[in-house]
Amino acid sequence: MNPEKREQVIEIARQLFLTYGAQRTCMDEVCKLAHVSKKTLYSAFRSKEDLFNAVYIHEVDSYMSRLDPARVSGDSSLQKLEQMIRLAIECSSSAAFFVTMAKRDFAYPPPLLQTSYADSIEPKVTGFISQVLEQGMASGEIRPVPVTTAAYMIYRLVQGFTVGKGLSVQGTAEEIAFLIDFIRAALAAQSTAAEGSIRKTL
Repeated sequence: MNPEKREQVIEIARQLFLTYGAQRTCMDEVCKLAHVSKKTLYSAFRSKEDLFNAVYIHEVDSYMSRLDPARVSGDSSLQKLEQMIRLAIECSSSAAFFVTMAKRDFAYPPPLLQTSYADSIEPKVTGFISQVLEQGMASGEIRPVPVTTAAYMIYRLVQGFTVGKGLSVQGTAEEIAFLIDFIRAALAAQSTAAEGSIRKTL
């Protein structure tokens, strides 16, 4: 199976898993929609579980490529953190696969699903956040905080704000602004917080 056809099969399988769940998805239907024979499909994916794992890995890679720290810029650490939060919310649609599978296919736990979405993505995302926090603390922009705990809390806030609200809900502009202001206020050094309050009153 060539790479282009493999990508097509993975996308078709992804849609079927989301629509019907892993248990009810049939390999025959994948063959039909992808216009491939069973022999071709099983030569690339030994089983439905193997295909599910391929979709899972593809989703993780897709999410992490979009949530690339290189896409985050800003003059200050708090600005970088804000951009990272907005980017995470923008990318949250990719998380629909993980959340849907975890909820509807609890009785179908392939090894990769058992490791969970959190085990695959959480350390990388909190790592990005930790770097920004450490830079901000070093510059005096962010008050001293337990970096690992703070990064985890920010990650969970954003996660709850996106997939926790519903798979297709990403929040209004006002809600996103409130979330960012809430996090900034919790992290900002006193002088930075005071400057922000002054700007708002002017």
